[in-house]
Amino acid sequence: MLHASQCTLWAVAYYFYPYISDLSSFDQAIYFSMITFTTICYGDVTINSEWRIMAGLEAVNGIMLIGWSTAMIFAFLQILYQQSWNTHSFGLKGLFNVSSKEEIDIHTKNESDNTI
Repeated sequence: MLHASQCTLWAVAYYFYPYISDLSSFDQAIYFSMITFTTICYGDVTINSEWRIMAGLEAVNGIMLIGWSTAMIFAFLQILYQQSWNTHSFGLKGLFNVSSKEEIDIHTKNESDNTI
């Protein structure tokens, strides 16, 4: 949703900027903005050579924001996974029937004391 609004803002800039005349409709401006933002860049729609730096800036902006969104989604999923680990007794807690890390440490310490 946020990426679509970002692409729309770029398309508005391309379409209403008076010196870029290569985009004949707003649909074409949105199409150009989407393929540039996602760095696909088919090449079927281009803008004037002196304004191509704007397309390059949009591509850099797009790749940074998509990477940032991916990192945020991963961080959110990691937090959810950690919360489910702590609340549902997954992993070592469920396998060894112990309720905390301290009990695991005490259990392993007692086993090492018995080996002497």
